[in-house]
Amino acid sequence: MERRGAEGAFRELIADLERDPNDLKSRWLLSIAALTLGKYPDDVPEKWRVPPSTLESEYDIGRFYEVATDVGLVINNHSGGAIMEDFDGDGLLDLMVPGSGPHD
Repeated sequence: MERRGAEGAFRELIADLERDPNDLKSRWLLSIAALTLGKYPDDVPEKWRVPPSTLESEYDIGRFYEVATDVGLVINNHSGGAIMEDFDGDGLLDLMVPGSGPHD
């Protein structure tokens, strides 16, 4: 995993919150950056930590294992998010990942 972007975001968001401790957008993004790095919740200062209960789901969908490389799911440029749904009605979850490049 390329960590440089998330680590930079983590540092910048801490700096933003030191200037404006009430910036809810930066608090949320700090927790997301920490999740990406495996640093949530312990490495997020408590005063800016989004409570773990906020991230809990009503549904247990199990653990997701990284299999993208093995199945050939490659995104060359930036992704804007992902949607997971049983689009074709076969009982299995399908994944749609938009890309921002012309060849994605």
